[in-house]
This record gives sequence, structure tokens and C-alpha cells, in this order.
Amino acid sequence: MQTIADITKLSAISAFLSKIWGYDMRIFTSSTYEDLKNERRAAIDTIKRIGQVIAMEDFFASNHPPKDVCLKYLQDCDAVVIILGFRYGSVDGIEGISLTEIEYNTVKSLGMPVFVFQKRQTDGCWRPEETDSEKSKKLLAFKSRLDDERFRKTFSTPQELATEIFGAIRQYEIENGEIGVFPPLNWVN
Repeated sequence: MQTIADITKLSAISAFLSKIWGYDMRIFTSSTYEDLKNERRAAIDTIKRIGQVIAMEDFFASNHPPKDVCLKYLQDCDAVVIILGFRYGSVDGIEGISLTEIEYNTVKSLGMPVFVFQKRQTDGCWRPEETDSEKSKKLLAFKSRLDDERFRKTFSTPQELATEIFGAIRQYEIENGEIGVFPPLNWVN
């Protein structure tokens, strides 16, 4: 479990790098919205402590389709946090999949770090809560795909999610160097 000292240390490193090199790690937050408001708030607050968070809550109104706006912001980021709940979300009329799944496909094709967190119900299980059977099937397929392609962590509370996000970012940076700094700081010259 990560401690306040760990968070403070990572925050200090991020502030140092930002000041010295103009570095400010940018992490995009992807999920459905209505069913995960509290979880998104916890994720956003955690990421703000260690870098710059990019989340739809902060986007301005635009005359472009939501998919185009989100993908523009996503492509300018260094990593992505995906929060999977029990709903599939809005389906894009052209691609026939949710915006969250489109964002995942994009980040995967770009090869950037992606951290997946899956919410558990109070009984510890995971079940879709979609009333639309087609969306429920798509959600199950997307979850299965994420299970196959990414090691993910589960959580049940916003506080637990915040801890898991911090831990995932910290572990990634221990193993690979600072997110967004190229070359990574752990490379040997």
C-alpha cells in the first residue's frame, strides 16, 4: 500500500521535473461518466497531485463531435487511466462501439502506457448493469478484451481507486522511468 510519504515524494519529483525541464506528465482519464462520477473525481484529484490530468470535465464546448474532441486531447497525453464500471456508455454511430473503447483502441495503437481499473460490486463480483442487451454484450466483450490484454486492478471505493492509480503510476515509473520524459530517466548512456 502506498503512503502519504510516497505521494509526497512523487509530487515533489513531478514538480522538480516540471520546473527544470518544463516536464508535466499528462494523463488522460477515460470512463463512462454518470455511473462513475465519484470514482472519476478521486482519479482526477490523485492525478493532479502528481501531474496534469486531462478529463472531459475540463473540456470546453466544441462544434466537433465528442469522439474527435476526446481523441485530440488523448493523443497529446503521455498515459491513460481507464476506469471500467458496469455501464458501456454512449455508442459512436460510425464505429459502433463506446467512446471509452475507441479511446482504448487509440491509446493501444499509439503504444502509450494504459492503466486499467475495474470497479467491483459490493459482493466482490462484476456484472453489467446495462438495460440494453446489445450494450451489455458489448460491455462484456470489452471487459473480456481488457482482461486478456492488460493486467488490471479492481477496486470498490473511490479511495481504493485513488490508491491503485497512484501505485500503478509509481510502479510504472520505477520500472520504466518518468512518464512523458524521453528518453526515460532509467536509460543508461
